Amino acid sequence: MFIDYVGVYTTAFLNLSMLGWIIWFAKDTVLDKLQRHASIGYTAVALFIIEAWFFASQAGLVDTYSLDILKVALGAIVVLILLALRRVNMEAINELMEDKGIDDVFVSRPPKTNLAIFTVIVFTIVEFFYPQNSALGWLGLATATAILGITSEYKLKDEFILNQPYVIYLACIYLMFFLGYALMAWSILNPNMDGINHFRHFITSGGIGLSYIVIMIIIGWIHTGRHLTSNIYTHLMVILIIIATFMRGLIPFFEEYTSELYLWSSIVWSIPFMIYIKVFINFLLRARDDGVKG
Repeated sequence: MFIDYVGVYTTAFLNLSMLGWIIWFAKDTVLDKLQRHASIGYTAVALFIIEAWFFASQAGLVDTYSLDILKVALGAIVVLILLALRRVNMEAINELMEDKGIDDVFVSRPPKTNLAIFTVIVFTIVEFFYPQNSALGWLGLATATAILGITSEYKLKDEFILNQPYVIYLACIYLMFFLGYALMAWSILNPNMDGINHFRHFITSGGIGLSYIVIMIIIGWIHTGRHLTSNIYTHLMVILIIIATFMRGLIPFFEEYTSELYLWSSIVWSIPFMIYIKVFINFLLRARDDGVKG
């Protein structure tokens, strides 16, 4: 945000230092002998390289258009979120089922997530090199379908959990990604529609925004020694992110209200994070409720 005031190199140093420190801090977890979380570490390193590439572009050291690099970064962030969600799903949903006395186990298996990650990577590469190729539209549909397919994991063999709020919250992240890639694909394949960059907000404002808020909510409860709890505030946070996403992403259909939708979508998107601070600030500033250090 302040790159025009403090310069490219200062901004690059601050951003890359933070991400580099996170990678270094997590290296022992990522590089354990079983390689259970190595994919997250490798993706974080890839994001570090992409970010350095972006700042090199801003500084004029490389000729690549900065916006094209940001699209590559977006694909890498989606991959990171898909990898993280597989772990968050297992921890949060099993914790929830234990609290509810549901006698079943949720297991998020790699194949569906790996297929979605593969399609995201292919879509991102093709968009970078051949953004006008109609094949990108079909790849977008494949990506959307693969991501939506992950939600089939919520259908357990013995128990019905699709009425549980946190399952719905997590599923909405995949649904936002699905809508983003599907609508971008439709825009590419439809010569009369030029809304791909607006539809991309279903991925950014929607999928990534929901990832932030939902994981923050889960951490706010579990990592402070409390049980997962849903209430009017958690519902409202998720609903407002979704509403703001539709307001921003569907601008091509309401172009006469473009300025108003830009403004109000930003305001509505910000409110959930304010609500989060109100609800969780006391939890985060006090010792864990269960007495465990941390």
